[in-house]
Amino acid sequence: MTSTFNTRIVGYLLVALGLLNWRYQSAQPNVATHSLVIIVYGVILLALSLSDKGMRFLGSRVGRIGSSIIAVGLVIFAIFN
Repeated sequence: MTSTFNTRIVGYLLVALGLLNWRYQSAQPNVATHSLVIIVYGVILLALSLSDKGMRFLGSRVGRIGSSIIAVGLVIFAIFN
């Protein structure tokens, strides 16, 4: 239960950060590409958290570590972009 909740919160966080990045960086070149990378990964994470197979993958060691590293990297990317 907690793992599912945390995964969904991170997915929502990434979608929100991507949309905020798109809005506030609208004068920058390539903002759509940068923001869509963040948004698409957030949507993928949300979709995985809604399926049984996706949650089994995210619950595995590789899934947990991989998704965490990518999510933290994208949050840092969104902040410093």
